[in-house]
Amino acid sequence: MDVVVFSQRLKRLLAGDEGVLPDEAKEVLRKIQTNFEVMTSFIREHQHNLNGNFYRDYESNPQFWNIKNQLIDHSHQSDSVIDKFLLNIDQIEDSSSSSSFTVERKMELFHEFERGHNDGIELLRYLMHEGEEIASKLPQVNYSSPSSQRGVKVQRREKELINKPRLVGREVETKKLLDLLIEGDPSLSAISITSDHDGSGKTSLAAEVYNSNYVKNYFDCRAWIVVSFNYNFHKILDDILKSVMPSSSLSDVMDKDFEFKRNALRDFLTNKKYLIVLDDLWDNASRSDFNQALPDDHNGSRVLITAKYFRVRSYWGGRGLEIRLLSEEDSRDMLLEMVFIKEGSRLELDPLINSLTKFCGGWPLAIFCISGLLSEKNIQDLSLKLNLHNDEAAKLQLPSTGWILSYSYLNLPLNLRPCFLYFAVFPEGFEIITWHLYQLWIAEGFIHDNSEATAEEYLKDLVDAGFVQVIKRTSGGRIKTCNINHGYTQDTLFRMVEMEKFIHFHLKIEQNLPLKMYKRLSIHFDASRFVRSKYSVPYISSLLCLHSKSDNLTEIDCSCISENFKLLRVLDLGTLVLQQYPTGIQTLFLLRYLKLNIPSLTRIPPQLCNNLLNLYTLDMPETSIDDTTDDIWKMHKLRRLNFKLIKLPAHPGKYCNSLENLNFISTLHTSSCTQDILSRLPNLRSLQIYGNLSSYQSTLSKSLGEPLSLESLKLVNESEISKLSSIKLSEYQFPPQLTQLSLSNTELKDDPMPTLEKLQHLRILKLKHNSYTGRKLTCTTGGFPKLEVLHLKSMLWLEEWTMETKAMPKLECLVINPCAYLRKLPEELWHIKTFNKLELWWPQPELKQRLNDFEDVERYDIQIYPYGL
Repeated sequence: MDVVVFSQRLKRLLAGDEGVLPDEAKEVLRKIQTNFEVMTSFIREHQHNLNGNFYRDYESNPQFWNIKNQLIDHSHQSDSVIDKFLLNIDQIEDSSSSSSFTVERKMELFHEFERGHNDGIELLRYLMHEGEEIASKLPQVNYSSPSSQRGVKVQRREKELINKPRLVGREVETKKLLDLLIEGDPSLSAISITSDHDGSGKTSLAAEVYNSNYVKNYFDCRAWIVVSFNYNFHKILDDILKSVMPSSSLSDVMDKDFEFKRNALRDFLTNKKYLIVLDDLWDNASRSDFNQALPDDHNGSRVLITAKYFRVRSYWGGRGLEIRLLSEEDSRDMLLEMVFIKEGSRLELDPLINSLTKFCGGWPLAIFCISGLLSEKNIQDLSLKLNLHNDEAAKLQLPSTGWILSYSYLNLPLNLRPCFLYFAVFPEGFEIITWHLYQLWIAEGFIHDNSEATAEEYLKDLVDAGFVQVIKRTSGGRIKTCNINHGYTQDTLFRMVEMEKFIHFHLKIEQNLPLKMYKRLSIHFDASRFVRSKYSVPYISSLLCLHSKSDNLTEIDCSCISENFKLLRVLDLGTLVLQQYPTGIQTLFLLRYLKLNIPSLTRIPPQLCNNLLNLYTLDMPETSIDDTTDDIWKMHKLRRLNFKLIKLPAHPGKYCNSLENLNFISTLHTSSCTQDILSRLPNLRSLQIYGNLSSYQSTLSKSLGEPLSLESLKLVNESEISKLSSIKLSEYQFPPQLTQLSLSNTELKDDPMPTLEKLQHLRILKLKHNSYTGRKLTCTTGGFPKLEVLHLKSMLWLEEWTMETKAMPKLECLVINPCAYLRKLPEELWHIKTFNKLELWWPQPELKQRLNDFEDVERYDIQIYPYGL
């Protein structure tokens, strides 16, 4: 996968996104890019041959693994040479701008740079020629490997499924689907078969109808296309052409460009009644692709879609059929027909069926087990429990979890694979915070546009594909924490990334460390015992210490990191505690992500801001900064500042950069929230502010409207606030695009609703601990037009809440935790059509009784804590 990641990096380098390169270097890099595009195409086209079964192919296909190892090693070597080249440029620029060097020393450094520059160009040329040699050998590979033979067997089994379907318990659905295909609107329309459950029989139902005599006689031509997750319309177009066109015409089409093929298909299908089946369609498919290739002659042509996700139907329109899980009896018969038939012979099944049913607790689960989601050890245990003889167990041919994981992994598009494999850097059971994951992906170069929004979409795709499970969500429904799906064992994932040379895991101090050809190192034990060791690590670009234990890391240890790992782009020291800022870190010019735990640090050193100009993320969650150097304004690539508290300096003047890429700050002191500072953060999306809000009332009320891109704002007032002045929310100028607002400890005396309900884009409002001290809240007609989530927390004196009609028309979720004196909820609340969730903590007895007598408890998902209704 690093071949693909490096190929993407070359594009960014040539576009100037990673610094300015000499023209001579760019010329060589363009040729290297051409070589890697050939390699990437090779991986994409022959991925099943290369990866097939991760465990058996290594020995049975040495030719393929030799090629793949060459590609991986070559990408790592090339990446490191470019890093050293860039590092050489950064070092000479740093020495040129430093006043601590004499003129003579600067001249020496310049000559050293010149020699390093020439050596770097020569190394790049060497890599270019080496890449050309590897690329030239790729087409000569013999593809008749055992893994490809297994692929043929898989395809044969899929064809058998299509050509010889045998359904049990699907008679009603079959008839309904036939009616949808043959009856109805004569215009071209899409029909979808959907289900929430894997293995529910969508494909089998479609195959039964596809091969029925009714369909064969009704449609002039048909095509069955397996889409799956890796959506590629160019390949789909080729597959449709091969299915519908005669071979005599096909030979004149397939070697033409995409537009020619699309027009040829459209011309061929014109005036024909056709059926196109798109099996296992995901929501990344574009209907517009098919609209331009498929004609509509109003003759009853159809597109039939099988999809797991109901939202696919909303994208494609048309009519749909939702199918249910089979009953136990039908599942039993289906199991007999589809699982235990092997080469015309049948096992003695009755005792096996009875035992298996008892062991699995029901037939749907039995099918789930047999479909392959068991480890080899579990399969052996199952065979013993079922009293199977060796030959009978062999006939079952139950695949292992490792095979299932590798097979499903191969169906992921190339851009998602490194994102999935990266989950292995985290220890087993580690609850991964999504923003942390997104920043790491971006720093590693996995996200082509360096956008958190794109990273979030990638994670959603992995969740939808079943690779990742969501642990917690935010109030707005976004993924907050996640982990690898429990069906994929950590051990299996470890083996996959080791085979790809993607990550090396250091699991214990005694372990040997063959790091020579790896790019990433993840330490899963007390890293303070590791860093002093001397290792040869020429290619390591990421070092992550994610052990859960907090321990002290000395200055000597930090020096060892900067000496041994000079090409780091990611340094995450996790919970390791440092006593002071490590002086060696400033030499790591290539760093994009830096996480340090230094509770005693009160000032960001100038050398960090002057040297680490490639930094995207600076994460020090336990550190409060009272003094920040003006040089922080030079860090124009900075995207995320995460501190316990930080004060930013005033902008030094017109000749200094603004922080135009900074999109997140937590937590900014109120003294830094001036118009001059916030106006120079044009892309700031999320901001948390802490301090004495009343003392800075005038400044804050005017400056918060400056970052026009601000979407999420948290205002947290200091515990010890002045009793002489109060916060007047009505004077605040909030950003026009604000979608989330949270107030804590603000002790507002005036009802905040008249001010806040005017925010036209607000979707989430959290009035947290001690935010309002009044006794009454009032929401007026038309207020909060887009509000979806409302939290009222610890409003200790609130007694009355009134709501006029058509207030909060889109409210979905209300959380009250607690409001001790609130005796009833607004009657208008129950008339909001979108309202579907109510969560109450420690409600007043009168309010609880009202809800007990309420008839629509289930409709509104009313939850009362801690004792329930």
